[in-house]
Amino acid sequence: GLALGLVLLLLGISIMLYAVYQSQTAGFETIGFVRSVRLVFGGSLAVILGVQVILTSIMLSMLGIKISHPVHEVDTVVRG
Repeated sequence: GLALGLVLLLLGISIMLYAVYQSQTAGFETIGFVRSVRLVFGGSLAVILGVQVILTSIMLSMLGIKISHPVHEVDTVVRG
């Protein structure tokens, strides 16, 4: 979970930095509004997903929930 979140976070940051680099070197008018919006939107989506995966992984580890091993038996409580 942490590794996947870190990869998504770094990918998003690199996409947004690439968008800034493209707008600085080529000029904003030459790369176009649609391309720059797609880069920034995709990068920010990857950053948000990466942070969400990291925080979810930390929360599940604090709760002690293991999601890699399915539960085969369910304990039932009979109340009478």
